[in-house]
Amino acid sequence: MELKAQVMDFSNIKNAKKLTVTGGLNLNNLYNSYLPANAQQYSYFINGSVNFNILGLIDVPLNINFSNRQFSYSQAYSFNQFSITPKYKWITGYFGTTAMTFSPYTLNGHQFSGVGFELVPGKWQVSTMVGRLLKKTTDTTYNRMGYGLKVQYNQGKFRAGINFLHAADNPASITANQLQINSLRPQKNVVLGFEGGLMLPKIAQLDLEYSNSLIADNSGLASVSQLGVASLFFEGNGYVKSVSAIKAKLSKALFNAQTIVGLGYERVDPGYTTFGGYFFTDDFESYTVNLAQRLWSNKISFSANVGTQHDLLDTKANGQDRLVVATNLVLTPNEKFNANVSFSTFKGYTYIRNLVKEAQRASSLIPIDTLNYTQINRNFSTNVSYNFIQTETKVQGISLNASVMNAANKQGEIIRQGQANLVYNAQVTYNMGWPAKKLNINVGYNYNLNAIGKNDVLVQGPTLIVQQSLLKDKLQIGLSVNALRSKNRSTQSPSISSILNANLNASYGISKKSKIATNVLFLNNSDDNSQVATTVLPATIYTVNLGYNYQF
Repeated sequence: MELKAQVMDFSNIKNAKKLTVTGGLNLNNLYNSYLPANAQQYSYFINGSVNFNILGLIDVPLNINFSNRQFSYSQAYSFNQFSITPKYKWITGYFGTTAMTFSPYTLNGHQFSGVGFELVPGKWQVSTMVGRLLKKTTDTTYNRMGYGLKVQYNQGKFRAGINFLHAADNPASITANQLQINSLRPQKNVVLGFEGGLMLPKIAQLDLEYSNSLIADNSGLASVSQLGVASLFFEGNGYVKSVSAIKAKLSKALFNAQTIVGLGYERVDPGYTTFGGYFFTDDFESYTVNLAQRLWSNKISFSANVGTQHDLLDTKANGQDRLVVATNLVLTPNEKFNANVSFSTFKGYTYIRNLVKEAQRASSLIPIDTLNYTQINRNFSTNVSYNFIQTETKVQGISLNASVMNAANKQGEIIRQGQANLVYNAQVTYNMGWPAKKLNINVGYNYNLNAIGKNDVLVQGPTLIVQQSLLKDKLQIGLSVNALRSKNRSTQSPSISSILNANLNASYGISKKSKIATNVLFLNNSDDNSQVATTVLPATIYTVNLGYNYQF
């Protein structure tokens, strides 16, 4: 193996500044009228990023996200974050609350608090991490610690790599008495993955990936001698579940890479999961033919995956082979028009927007739980926009976003096939702008229908957004109004409610680097009898936010 030394240019160090600091900081104070306790009616938010450049050679970015307000998420995720990500040449460090990805089947973007490194010297890539994946929240949960390693060599025509993850609950994070009566036993997960790629000259590109995941607890006895390659790194007794995932792809580029054809195979065992990810699509085996095509000087791009897929569990009613299709079309014939249309019958997870919860959000500072995923079996979506007028004095255009999703009604590990769950979403927006006057107006309409069996929930209503710049762009004023009407068409308990959300915001530039901002929100909830709607919020609430932003 050839060893290469890193060449460093020290010629300008004497003239370079020893330390250069750049970044920005946001401070926000939020008052809520609806919280029951006075001590909870006030909350603050601090977020920002700072980069320290040392001698023009080393960058040390620091990120902070903190609030005294408590938020609940559907997954293990912390809003309060403090991270430092220094980078020098081919070395990157991760310190604090951060996330890394080794593979879609091992460590895949799970948040952790700890330390990680990524080294990319030449053709090698080495990534490693160690830290806490889960924090103990109650007497029935544990601190979950983990460490992982990924090593990959990429020569260009040849690529090979291995990655490893070990994560385990710490029984000592709860009392001994609680451990004896705890129904949730401490678990351990060991994952070993391999990946590789090979360019076969004048034939095709071959890519392979395989992972084996072992998950164990203390609820029984089992031997790990026949459980797969990950058992080489597994120690301990207890019930052990071994699951695997494999993916292979053969692709060939034709006509100066304007056309790409290929074959694909993927198999993921039922119940496949690791402690390094939030969601995994499991229980399927698929064979596909793949095509990607670019036409008309790249103004048209089309891709399609077509094949067969079947579930691996024999107990499922739809375990037989079925046709699966995934297509995507992107059309940009000119600067005025663009369209994107996609359709898929592959299983997957996605976040489904909830118009009611978004309208009832008391402030844009309060995060949306986008980790609250839903399993989707079929999905159609389209985004179309067209600019009627685009001059220096006037801009007018219209856009349409629409989707139809077939969501699985999953309870535990069982998917209720007899209960259809269709989600329809549509949003049309007409934009008018006068650049010389620095005025923009958006008028739109939202439509959402969630059909679950015989229970239909229809939410729809108009929206208005006005933005104006004044005083040589020092003063920014904005107004947004959403009026939604929700109709529960359930045969057992039909109901109708209305939501009015009005948001007035303004910001003023004190200097080139700093500005102050304020935001006042009014929210009204009512049912068809003009009474308080069935919600945790009172009929009428308001919030006031005062913030300060500094860029340096």
